[in-house]
Amino acid sequence: MKKLGLLILPLLVSLPAFAQEVKVTTVTVPDTYWEDASDANSKVLNKTEFKDNWFLGIQAGSMMSWGNNSSETDFLHRQNPAVGLQWGKWIAPWMGFRLTGIFGRNNGQLVNPDNIYHFTTYGANFDMLFNLTNMFTKYKENRKFNLVAIVGAGYNHTTNYDEDVQDRLEMGKTRKPNLFDVRAGIEGIFRLGECWDLNVEVTNNWLNTNFDAQPTGNRYDGHIDLLLGLTYRFKNHDGSHQFTYAKYNASRYDYLNDEVNRLRAEAEAKKNAAPIINIQKQHVEGNLVRTLISFEDGKSNIDQLQEVNVYTAAEEYKKLGEASIYITTYGDAKAANQELFAQRANSVKTMLMNDYFIPAGNIFVENNPQVINNINAKNIVVVYINE
Repeated sequence: MKKLGLLILPLLVSLPAFAQEVKVTTVTVPDTYWEDASDANSKVLNKTEFKDNWFLGIQAGSMMSWGNNSSETDFLHRQNPAVGLQWGKWIAPWMGFRLTGIFGRNNGQLVNPDNIYHFTTYGANFDMLFNLTNMFTKYKENRKFNLVAIVGAGYNHTTNYDEDVQDRLEMGKTRKPNLFDVRAGIEGIFRLGECWDLNVEVTNNWLNTNFDAQPTGNRYDGHIDLLLGLTYRFKNHDGSHQFTYAKYNASRYDYLNDEVNRLRAEAEAKKNAAPIINIQKQHVEGNLVRTLISFEDGKSNIDQLQEVNVYTAAEEYKKLGEASIYITTYGDAKAANQELFAQRANSVKTMLMNDYFIPAGNIFVENNPQVINNINAKNIVVVYINE
């Protein structure tokens, strides 16, 4: 019965002997986004885990080589088929990384005599992805198009040169099949649905002049990849397939309304017994707000029914604006069990930070309540913890 009074602020129960009535108030929470007051009231993203925001995609398109004598070949003859695979993760709405693999055909150009030859290219790269749309505008969960910059490096292997030109290329003397690759490009991402994207990208790859097996005075050879892809975004730990903004969750307090109704029925059934009721009272003295959180004997975890009191402290903090939250023991003296008090205070502080996004620098733990009484600050929320 002690916990009953600490949990439900508006519940007043007594018997006909005291000529009072049972009063029940439903806890409601507005269905709005959490906002960060320190960042121009911008919406706050939900916390993610390492397994969140991974994606896998397939690609197909064209690989166009450039380098020695490439100007001697017309544009269409320089286009060759290519297929690719990408696997990666978005670390934040504006930045991610991926591993890519590509397989394609390339061609080179000989002069004197004029001859086009072909060879195969395998490539693997690590790319950093920078979402330019989200970097320069605010992230939107339902945005249909994003423009992404690509910067990467990796490895290319060349093989299967046409037999009729291998003697002219002096393959045994000059060919270096394994080459370091640096690349950059741009990608457009079109959102198709909850978990599917359509990708179009153009990437230029710089390689050593040996790429086409014609080492010359040119510093670089390379290839341009034009790829169309389909990407699947894997499900996150919370069931979404992308970054989401944090909302007040009104349904999480439905159990409190059920508990109020249960307690009302229990009180009605005990009209002939005098109940022991300890009612939590919250009052405001100027800009000072007090609230009480009760723990079970010897325990430091926050009971599910006590979460509403943590929510109350967070809401009062938000109303006061630039405020400080002090967590201290209930009474006039230090807690007898300092270790248990520290564990309980840490539980409250952790929930305020993780569930209600209150900065750690605004939350203070003080085991001497007399110190709190002497603080001269403009806005204070004091959270008392039972002994």
